[in-house]
Amino acid sequence: MTDPDVPAEELSPDPPVPLKRYDRQAIVTAVLVMLVGAVFGGVLYRYEQTRATWRPSVERTAGGWRISSRYGHGPEGFGLKNDHLVWATNLAIITMDMRNGKTKLLDDVNRQQVSALTVSDRYSAWTTVEDTAAGAVTALHTYDFVSGKRSQFNDVGNVYEELAISGSRLLWLGPSETSDSPDIKSIDIETGERSVLVPATTQASGQVALNGPRADGDLVAWTARTGGGQGPTVFAFKDLATGREWTCDPHTPGGDSLWLSWRLSGRTVAFSWQAPNTDQGGEIVTLNADTNIRTTVVRGIDLQTPAIDGDLVAWWALQGDQTEILGSRQNGAEPFTIAVTGHINGDSLLVSGGNAAWLGYDSSGSDAWIETQKLPR
Repeated sequence: MTDPDVPAEELSPDPPVPLKRYDRQAIVTAVLVMLVGAVFGGVLYRYEQTRATWRPSVERTAGGWRISSRYGHGPEGFGLKNDHLVWATNLAIITMDMRNGKTKLLDDVNRQQVSALTVSDRYSAWTTVEDTAAGAVTALHTYDFVSGKRSQFNDVGNVYEELAISGSRLLWLGPSETSDSPDIKSIDIETGERSVLVPATTQASGQVALNGPRADGDLVAWTARTGGGQGPTVFAFKDLATGREWTCDPHTPGGDSLWLSWRLSGRTVAFSWQAPNTDQGGEIVTLNADTNIRTTVVRGIDLQTPAIDGDLVAWWALQGDQTEILGSRQNGAEPFTIAVTGHINGDSLLVSGGNAAWLGYDSSGSDAWIETQKLPR
C-alpha cells in the first residue's frame, strides 16, 4: 500500500526482478530463430522469383533485347512508352526497364483474359475479363510507375478494343446508356471519378465511333463514321485542355479504302491504307490534327503497321522470307533500315523513346517473343 503521507516523488520504486538464466537463454534463442527464419525466407523468395513461371527469359542482343518465356507462356500483347515495356501473358502482366532489362511482376492474371493494355509516361493499364457463374466480368487495372501503387476498378461494363491514358485519365469505348453507338468513357486513376468524356449523342458531325481512343497529352483521337454511321470514315479529335472537338478527312482515294492501322503521337496521326485492289498499292501517311495537312511518307505494296514517335514514322515490309523494319524522319530524309528480322505479328510494331519493339513468332506460330532495337540517332 502507498503511504498517503509520503510524497510520490520520495517513494522508492520496486527493484527490478532479475532475469533468470533460462529466461535469457529463451530470449536469445527466439531472436536467433527469427533471424535465421528471415534470412532463409529471403533466400527462398529470391529462389522462387528466379524460378517463377511468370519470369521471362531476357537476352541482350546486338541492338536491344529479346524477351521470351521459359515455360511456354509467351507474350500476347504489349505496350511501350520510353523506358517502360509492359506485356501480357496468359499468366501475368510484366514490366521491364528498357535500360537494364530488369523485370517485375505487376499482376497475376491466371484464369483471366487480358483484352487490352496500354502504357503512358507514368501509368500502365489493362483490362481483365473473368468468366463467372453470373457471366463475364470486366475490371480495369492500373499501375503507377512512380509510386508503385496498383488500383482496380470494377463495374465498368464492356470495354471495346483499346485503352488510352491522358494525364491521369483512363479512356475507353464502352456501351452507351442513351444510344446504340458507344460512348468514350473516362475514369480518373488517382481519384476514381468516372465520367462520359464524349457521349455518343453529342459526337461531332453525327459521327459513330469505330476504333480507339488513343491519346497523347491533352489530345484524344478515334476513328468514326460520319452521317450517323452511314458516311465515310474520318479521324475525330478532342482537345481536353480546350474542350474543342472536330474531325479530319483522311482523303484516302475512293473514300473507304482498306485501313490497316493507325497511331497517334503529339498532334499527328500516322496511318496506312491499301486500295481495295491490292495491285494498286497503298500509302503510309501522316495527318496533322490541327491543320488537316496530309503528307505521304511512303508508297508501295504490302506496307504494314505504321508506328510514330515525334518526327519518326516506322513500318515494316516483307522482303522474301524476312521482314525489314524501316523508319523515316518527317524532314524529307530518305527512309533507313531499323532492323531485319523474321516474322512480325500484325500491327505490333511500336516506337518510343529511342526504341523500337515488335512481337515476333516462329514459322509454325507456336512460339512468340518480343524483340527491341535501339533506333539510330
